[in-house]
Amino acid sequence: MAKEEAMPNAPTSSGAEGAAPSTDPKAATSPPEPPSAASLLQANVQLIGKTVQSRETRLGLGRLMRQTAAVRKRLTPDVMAAFLSSTLPPGNQTQSFLASRISRVRPHPS
Repeated sequence: MAKEEAMPNAPTSSGAEGAAPSTDPKAATSPPEPPSAASLLQANVQLIGKTVQSRETRLGLGRLMRQTAAVRKRLTPDVMAAFLSSTLPPGNQTQSFLASRISRVRPHPS
C-alpha cells in the first residue's frame, strides 16, 4: 500500500496542487509598520497637554518618559526640524533658536 493511500489527509508530494487558498487574514497581510518618529513626537506633545490638565501628573509623566525613550533612537535632525516647523508657529523665537541648533547636529553613526 502506498503512503498516499495510507494517509488520506497528508499533503501529496506534488506540493500545493489542489490546495485551497489560505483564508487566514494574518497570513495575507504584512505586519503593520511602526508609527513614524514625527507622529510619536506629536503624540507626546498631546500627552503633555493632557498631563498638564489632569490632577494626577505622575502617571502621565511616567508614560511620557517611556514613549520618549522609545522614539529617541529613531530621531534624526531632519525629523526634529520637520517636527518643530509643524508644531511651533513660524517666526516663533523658540522655533528659530531650536532650528538653528538642530542644523548643527551631526547624525549619530549607527
